[in-house]
Amino acid sequence: MTEEFREVVRDGGYEALFWAAGLLGQALHPTQRNAERMESWVHEAVGRRQSMRRLRARGLMEERPGHAAGALRLTELGSLTLAGGRDPAGRWRRAWDGQWRLLAFDIPAKTQAPRMKFWRWLRANHFGLLQKSVWIHPDPIPDVDGFAEAAGLPLSHMVLFSGELSGGMRPRAIADAAWKFDEIDAGYRAYLAFAERAGRQLRTKAPSEKLLREIVVEDRHAWQAAVRPDPLLPKALLPPDYEGRAAWKARQKLHHALWKLRPAP
Repeated sequence: MTEEFREVVRDGGYEALFWAAGLLGQALHPTQRNAERMESWVHEAVGRRQSMRRLRARGLMEERPGHAAGALRLTELGSLTLAGGRDPAGRWRRAWDGQWRLLAFDIPAKTQAPRMKFWRWLRANHFGLLQKSVWIHPDPIPDVDGFAEAAGLPLSHMVLFSGELSGGMRPRAIADAAWKFDEIDAGYRAYLAFAERAGRQLRTKAPSEKLLREIVVEDRHAWQAAVRPDPLLPKALLPPDYEGRAAWKARQKLHHALWKLRPAP
């Protein structure tokens, strides 16, 4: 199941985390191997121990075990925060077992509040809508019964199936029907336009510290807006003209350019 991401830093805190991350090509890959490359030089990248204390208090950075005092590394949450709350490359690479999980329900209209809560849960976990009250997902579904019960929904009004397609039906056709890739790609194209504009700003003049910070903040918001509605399906289910991977590469390129021009501590 896709990760739900709770925002843990505002723009100022994110900016501190961004510069502290240092080698941003590594920071964009939320893996333990890359996170362990963080060293005590991050104090210089931010220039204020107070910033480090705040990041540690929020669970974004931590002491590196077995190293001298002050040697820090990104936590998993810190890496995911820089990546926008989810790991796109990892999600695209994941293996798919060929099984679709189909959730169907018929919840009485009088239970409007629980219905809306359940609908938000489905959207937050990136289910695809096949038709009214019929949702699908390519990954194993967590405790949907427990969530429904906690939301006050009658379990007798829903059913969960798991299985493969039969006949000549194509998995990509099902994905195209369940998720609005035209809207998803429009979001990524908006991010690509931002990244291209920001790249030109960085190339055409000596950027000020103010401009660098503005780009960092705008990048954060533009990327989150683009990736939020995307289910980040396995590669086998993605449309051939899917824009997400191009946008992700553009973001990595922009972050590398920003790091080379980072403001002095």
